[in-house]
Amino acid sequence: MTKFSKSIVILCLLLLPLTTSANIIRPSIYIEQGMLSRMVIIPWLIIEFLFIKIFAKTSRIKSGIMAVSMNAISTLIGRVGIPVSGFALEILLSVFGATTTFHISHWIGAFLLALTLNVVIEGLSLKRIFALPFKKNLWWLALANTISILICASLLIFWVIK
Repeated sequence: MTKFSKSIVILCLLLLPLTTSANIIRPSIYIEQGMLSRMVIIPWLIIEFLFIKIFAKTSRIKSGIMAVSMNAISTLIGRVGIPVSGFALEILLSVFGATTTFHISHWIGAFLLALTLNVVIEGLSLKRIFALPFKKNLWWLALANTISILICASLLIFWVIK
């Protein structure tokens, strides 16, 4: 395989989540779309703002800047990362017998992957941009994101899964 054809294959694989959003229904794509809705973003930012304010002990303005910055980075990376990880989860779970897309294991796994991706990306963002320690902040970032993802899940339950 030539270098050019390898590049094309890699590009196609990277663009796969964007095309799958239009063509197939997967729990990870519902999550990704739900995370980007305004009804989720505003409470999500408020929750994370409060956690940053309390646990990082920063001013209101700096807490707001941190919350918006880490979520912007997380959104940019998660836009591709969440569907890709969800697709990988689909393949992994199908090996173990959970072959239907809407099996509960797919939903739980997709939310756990989204949580893990958000916490790691946001923790690294706080470390790299604002020099906050990574390991020390993981627990409260995980709690803030868990609360936020529960909001996203409840919106899915009330508006999508009816």
